[in-house]
Amino acid sequence: MLHPRNAKVQVAIGIVSLYHSEEAGKTALEEFERIFKKKEIPDDIEERVLELENPNQNIVEILFLTKLVESKKEAKRVIEQGGASVDGNKITSIAEVIDLSEQKLLKVGKRKFLKVSV
Repeated sequence: MLHPRNAKVQVAIGIVSLYHSEEAGKTALEEFERIFKKKEIPDDIEERVLELENPNQNIVEILFLTKLVESKKEAKRVIEQGGASVDGNKITSIAEVIDLSEQKLLKVGKRKFLKVSV
């Protein structure tokens, strides 16, 4: 009997292969496993430059300005629940100030990644 996870993988590869190619399906599976099983970062991450006078910004403000969250309230909740990190370091305080003079990798939850600088 086929495990439900393996059945889902086979269906997903089949759908991607149908619209793209079998190679694209296998590549998508490898990327998925790398990000979600091995907890690595994706190869293709959007980069954004913020137009700010001061490179030192509060993490709540950064998450809101980059649209990784819909509101500052959501940013605070995500941080308090341990769902935000900068360069692989978990953010534990809503008062944290981040220096964006050099590019930083932001992660919110399991799926949202963004490289940001000023």
